[in-house]
Order: sequence, then structure tokens, then C-alpha cells
Amino acid sequence: MQNAFNNIINENLMNKSIVFDVGTNLIGIMDTNETVYRHYYGSNRLEAIELLENATEIVSFNGKKYDIKEVNKVSIELREIPFSPKGTHTDILNKCWDYCFAGSLDKCFKEIIGADVTFPDTHLGSNEKDVYQTLMLWKHLYRS
Repeated sequence: MQNAFNNIINENLMNKSIVFDVGTNLIGIMDTNETVYRHYYGSNRLEAIELLENATEIVSFNGKKYDIKEVNKVSIELREIPFSPKGTHTDILNKCWDYCFAGSLDKCFKEIIGADVTFPDTHLGSNEKDVYQTLMLWKHLYRS
């Protein structure tokens, strides 16, 4: 039953814009039309990679310098082929520089969105916070 549910979720994420963040042994994602966080650990990161590859757009904060390279390493580790996204990659760090010189995701979020959000002080909570803040910045900077 859980696999059938995951297949439905994954099918709904195909061909959409997806926000993502890479953590240690973890890839977190959110569909830009929803705010449902999904995380993939260990070998399950392959599912996240496939979703990212089939998305029309993938969105990150500083992904050009970090997250894309890490996803590529995981892709090679798990299936021996490089990460090859079909859609575009939007790294909102560059756009944030137009509005603030803060540099970090947390500081840019507070300065541009004007809010402070709290998530559990865990590895997973930190990843979810990064994905959420990136999504909210993307919506504000690119969709408003």
C-alpha cells in the first residue's frame, strides 16, 4: 500500500517545478504548487534524483555551486550515471543578491520575506527548513 501511495506522489511530481536541498545522505524536495515536504534517505535518494531529472524546473539556493554537484555524486554512486535534468535549474541565490547582501539562506529569507520560521532542530528539520525557505523565496522573487 505504501509503495502504491509513493508511486502516486511521485507521478504527481513529474513534469513540475520542484524545490530541493541536499543534506548528508538526504535529499529533500517540495512541489512548488504544494508545501508538502518529502525526504529521501540513502538509496531512496535515487527516487528524488529521478523526480528532479523529470521536472520542468528544479529550484535551489546556491545549488549551482553545491546541490547540483552533490546530486551528481549521488547519481553516480547509486546508478553509475551522471545526473541529467531535462528541465531548467533556477538558483535563487543570484536573484537574492538583487534584494539583499546577506548571503545565507536564513538571512535572505528574513530580509526579503520578513518572517522567521521554526522547524525541529534536527538534520531532517534543517533540510525541511531550507527547502521551505527556498520555496517561499522562489514564489516571492519569481512568481509575484
